[in-house]
Amino acid sequence: MNATKEQLRALLANIRRAQEKHKAILARTLHDDISQKLTALSIELSLLQRRLGSHPESAKVGELVELSSQASASVRQLSNGLRSKVLDAFGLMAALKHECQQAALLCERSVEFLCDAGDPKMEASVADEVFGLFQEALALAMRSSPSGKIKVTVSTPEDCLRFSLDCPRFLVTGDPLGWLDVRERALSLNGKATLQKSKRGSGLLVLEMPLKKPDPTQS
Repeated sequence: MNATKEQLRALLANIRRAQEKHKAILARTLHDDISQKLTALSIELSLLQRRLGSHPESAKVGELVELSSQASASVRQLSNGLRSKVLDAFGLMAALKHECQQAALLCERSVEFLCDAGDPKMEASVADEVFGLFQEALALAMRSSPSGKIKVTVSTPEDCLRFSLDCPRFLVTGDPLGWLDVRERALSLNGKATLQKSKRGSGLLVLEMPLKKPDPTQS
C-alpha cells in the first residue's frame, strides 16, 4: 500500500512538472508573440486614426485602438497568471510578495507578507513547484477564510523553507479536495502541510519544505 502511494505521488509530481513546463512555454508564446503583435496592431491603428483626422471613420478606428489595447492587457494578464515574470526576474521571495499583493487587489482584502529570509538556493524547476504550491495554498486560504486579514510569514529555520498562512475562521471543511491537493503537492516536494492554531486562536496553514536533500552516503 505504501509503495503504491509513493508511486502515485511520484506520478503526480511528474505530471505537475510537465504542466509547469507547458505553462511556461504557453506564457512565453503569449508574451513574446501574441502580446507584441497586439501592441504593434494598436500602434498602427493609432497612427491610422491620426491620419484620418476628422474623418467620420476616425471614431471607429479609435474604438479598435481601445479594443486592441484591452486585448493586449488581457493577454499579458493571462501570461502572468500562467507564469510569474517576477519569479524569473527577481526570485522566489519577490514573487511570493507580488502574489500576495495581487491576491489582495483581486479579492479586495488585506494580505500581509512578512519575510526574514533571502532567496533559498534551489533549481529553477523546484522554485516553480514551490511557487505553484504557495499559489494553491494562498488560494485555498482565501476560499476557506472568506473575510478578514491574511498574514503570510516566510522563514528558513534549520535548512527548511516555512510558509505560515494565518487566517481568521479557517474552514478547510469547505474545500476538502483543495486541502488534499495542497497536502499531496507538499509531499511531492518532500515537505508537509499542516493545519494548526495560532496563539490568538486563528487558523494556521503551515507549509514546510527541506532546502537540502539528505545525503545517502552519510549514515
